[in-house]
Amino acid sequence: MLESKAEKLLKKADSKSSVTLFRWSPDWEDALPLYEEAARQFKQAGLKERAKLALEKAAHVQEKLGSGWHAGKHLEAAAILAKESAAPPAEIEGFFQRASTLYREVGRAQTGAECLCRAAKVMEDVDVPAACRLYMESVEIFEEEGKEMYAQDAFRSAIRLHLQAENYSDAAAVLMRFAVTCDKNGSTHSKCKAYLGAVVVWLYSEDVVQAEACFMDCLGVDGFSGSDEARAASKILEAYREEEAEGIR
Repeated sequence: MLESKAEKLLKKADSKSSVTLFRWSPDWEDALPLYEEAARQFKQAGLKERAKLALEKAAHVQEKLGSGWHAGKHLEAAAILAKESAAPPAEIEGFFQRASTLYREVGRAQTGAECLCRAAKVMEDVDVPAACRLYMESVEIFEEEGKEMYAQDAFRSAIRLHLQAENYSDAAAVLMRFAVTCDKNGSTHSKCKAYLGAVVVWLYSEDVVQAEACFMDCLGVDGFSGSDEARAASKILEAYREEEAEGIR
């Protein structure tokens, strides 16, 4: 019953969105609630693919009506349905990317960045490299907007995923970048912890040479050389030089 009603709504919405002999332009305002209701009923009927289609069409209509914000919300909802229906990762990400772009186009860059964070979270269990990339794309938007203070969760999530995947060089690189962001925000303690983390990650990967080089680079940063974290890093490196690496790990 729900499926039949939803299909009729979708068909009627498609008709309203079309040009006919007697209607020379689409009736977007009439089509929108029909698509939205069709999506709701398809979802209730458990027909996620059809609901996703109706939401995508509703998003298109919202764009035509000049509401990029609401279009983005529809696309995010479509992305969740795509995930639930085991769609390819590229399709799931595509919905989120389009939503993020729409938010930014209407002057809501922070929402666009937050959208990519939500996308990354959704992608974590289907495509880890994509999730890491999305977290860092969100960081870039935050940085472009001068809102680095909101990027901390994205940084930490990217670091966590790289470590879980044993991508130690990537984890160390993100930690170093995070430290720079903390420095801009005046978060000295977080900055020092990030630098120490980078040294530890290199040591955990058993690359003592890179750990030493990383430590020397960090010492050149104001506020690190005299910190507790710098002293801890120095002691850990000394222990590794004395071949106590296994005990430290």
